[in-house]
Amino acid sequence: MPSTPGHDKMWQVVAETVEIMVENVKPGVQCSEVAWKVHEHQIKRGMQDFIYHRPGHGQGQNYEGHQPPSLALGDDTVIEEGMTFSVEPGLYDEKSGSGINPSDRLLVLKDRSVRMSRVPFSKEWSYLKI
Repeated sequence: MPSTPGHDKMWQVVAETVEIMVENVKPGVQCSEVAWKVHEHQIKRGMQDFIYHRPGHGQGQNYEGHQPPSLALGDDTVIEEGMTFSVEPGLYDEKSGSGINPSDRLLVLKDRSVRMSRVPFSKEWSYLKI
């Protein structure tokens, strides 16, 4: 199925929210603050019908499962250096059967966070051509 303008917009909003997460996940910030900024942006861009879950969750050294804390509304845990979080500000369009959910991790450093993946989050790497 070729890409549609709606799908392209959804991809762009997800790309923007990945950057919001990178910019805002840092020591001293509450997890819920990050989630609010992500969801607020998604809604301002008209994606409210496609939000199904939180933007991210904690991941320990084994990288298994969903671990607390969560980058979610209602989780007021204060982010600390050394924490790691999944990067999953996914959006899903049930009607068209499409969705976008990046899979990356953020490592919290002393004053910022960094994506742990070396794969660029770009359309060239994200779109699958069959």
